[in-house]
Amino acid sequence: MSSLVPVLAPLATLTVGLIAGLIAYQQWALARNKFKLDLFDRRYKVYLTTRLFLFEIVREGAAKNESLLTFMTNTADVIFLFDVEVAKYLVGIRDRAVELQGHNNDLNSVPDELKPQLAQDRMNKFKELKVALEGLDAAFYPYLSFAKRSPLKFQAELRKQGR
Repeated sequence: MSSLVPVLAPLATLTVGLIAGLIAYQQWALARNKFKLDLFDRRYKVYLTTRLFLFEIVREGAAKNESLLTFMTNTADVIFLFDVEVAKYLVGIRDRAVELQGHNNDLNSVPDELKPQLAQDRMNKFKELKVALEGLDAAFYPYLSFAKRSPLKFQAELRKQGR
């Protein structure tokens, strides 16, 4: 039995080391998946806020001040969650919504001869926001999809479909 100790001691050390390595790998994988889930949750919150905001504009013709504030608050850190294109997309939505609100407010206070042009400008902003709503899923898909497609492949597929 004493002749086995010199052989078993290194094997036991190796076994403990392998088990510790396996546990460390599992902890790393768990932390990585938790990070992905947390990132998904934060991105989905931005997506949902944007979607609800645009739905309100399309349904009501304008956004309420509270909705605009909620949208601006929930999308403030977008640059840290998405690439620059999504950030620009959301800034464009915010700017158009603010302009639309301004046009809605101005329609009651401008002289009658300026109202047709103002109404046309308002309609153009509304149409731009409707187009933004139509492109919302495509803008967020690469960040919220569980598919194994890369964003570049997805964009190429959209171009082929004419979107």
